[in-house]
Amino acid sequence: YLRRRGVLSHWVEKINIQDCEQVIRDIFTVLTDRGLLIQVDANQTQPEIPGYRISTGIIIWYGADGTSAVNNPIEMPEFSGEKLVRFMKEYKIPELEAVPLTNEPELADYFENVVKLTNDPRLSCNWILTEVLRVLKEKNCNIDEFTIREDRLAELINLINDKTISSKIAKEIFEKMIQSDLTPKKIVEKEGLAQITDMKAIEALVDEVIKNNKESVEDLKAGKDRAMKYLMGQAMKLSKGKANPKLVTDLILEKCK
Repeated sequence: YLRRRGVLSHWVEKINIQDCEQVIRDIFTVLTDRGLLIQVDANQTQPEIPGYRISTGIIIWYGADGTSAVNNPIEMPEFSGEKLVRFMKEYKIPELEAVPLTNEPELADYFENVVKLTNDPRLSCNWILTEVLRVLKEKNCNIDEFTIREDRLAELINLINDKTISSKIAKEIFEKMIQSDLTPKKIVEKEGLAQITDMKAIEALVDEVIKNNKESVEDLKAGKDRAMKYLMGQAMKLSKGKANPKLVTDLILEKCK
């Protein structure tokens, strides 16, 4: 309502109830409905306030003598449209992805809490819009009821970013996190899911894949891209998804020159 009236775009000084009675009544109604109307005098259920001032996102009530009726201004909640613009600008998220993130304040808060711990808006957004929302839909619950809180999801994302686990393994860990209260690190340690980065182990995997897939190796040398995908798939299968994909790719290319 306040946005439609345009009063949040600039300062409005000392509005008189006598001149704007209906507008004042409407604003009081909106604020009351949203739980934003505070009681200035403990003996009054709805104080008579002859004037107020409105700033972008902030309302300050004034008494009859023009002095502030409260020590602290009331901060208006961020509108979804404003949050959408901020997310796109601050987190560099495209509108198509920012819209579902900002439709519900609780989900937006969840996202921002995760980003504070990961410093990775892009990957945080991807996980929330794909895996988190998928589970919420399957279980018919909201984000406040979701068992994987921000700190655990952030830890999982950080394990991906520091190359401890692959994205494929991360999805398996995510499913285990839904069923327990274990942290991602504990699950990795318990089940030995850490990514293989040791070059000797990677080389052994690649050598075996090359030995058992000579036709695909020749196709790769002939410039057929599908052969590379096939060899990669065989290496990841052999390592049970734990081999570092980039190291595997680089070594296959090097050995198949």
